[in-house]
Amino acid sequence: AAAAARLRTQRQLERVDGTRLLRLAGRAPALSPAQRDLQDRLEAHFRQAGLAAPPLPAALAAFPQPETRALLAALARAGCLVECAPGWVLHADALDALLARLAERKRAQPEFGVGDFKQWTGLSRKAAIPLLEYLDRRRLTRRLDAQRRVLL
Repeated sequence: AAAAARLRTQRQLERVDGTRLLRLAGRAPALSPAQRDLQDRLEAHFRQAGLAAPPLPAALAAFPQPETRALLAALARAGCLVECAPGWVLHADALDALLARLAERKRAQPEFGVGDFKQWTGLSRKAAIPLLEYLDRRRLTRRLDAQRRVLL
């Protein structure tokens, strides 16, 4: 961390826009205008979907261009998309908003059930369970029988 900080002050490293990633100064990947447009549309698609983002096969079907998979991977590396379960990604902003809501809920009631979570988020059980399991893996919540405890 100290070496990275020193290289950043010497302007040899720079932060990738909107992420925690670092790269050599001036070494951004070059995308064609068509690829940049597709990447922007993909990000907007997942941002708009929020927590109800479709599984990756549906996203790939909606954007049939050959470079879609590579651009999705680039968005994930940049921290814009987060893989919550195999084949299911969410926009980082949707997760951040969910974590903020969970932190608020913790003050009022630190434990909740799947039904409560479904009601807050508007998700089906099919989408809520993998998301709760993701939160458990990240140690943001902990499963206690039929309840979850917010650990934020």
